[in-house]
Amino acid sequence: MFKIISDMKKTIAIDRDKCLSCGLCVDACTCKLLQMGYFPEPRKDRIQDEKQIGNVFNYVAPTCANCRVCIITCPEEAIDILAELPGINYNGFLPEVGRLYPRSL
Repeated sequence: MFKIISDMKKTIAIDRDKCLSCGLCVDACTCKLLQMGYFPEPRKDRIQDEKQIGNVFNYVAPTCANCRVCIITCPEEAIDILAELPGINYNGFLPEVGRLYPRSL
């Protein structure tokens, strides 16, 4: 199980059109990855890659805990975290842990 979490590629997507720059996500971040400038963004020393698509900024952040607290606290739904496991079909079975992903409610 720990190998799966450590191999996970986490990309934080921040939509600057929706963002109010309120800073709630920065305060809520459990791993202190986010910092506040004019918009929230990850600390530069803790990201691997950065890409802009329109007004959405994508940051590959291996130090993200994938706790999704930033998503929950954002009043405008301006943040999303995309988590990928290399070589795994997300709509299929995860043989290492014996669960379906995404988990059914």
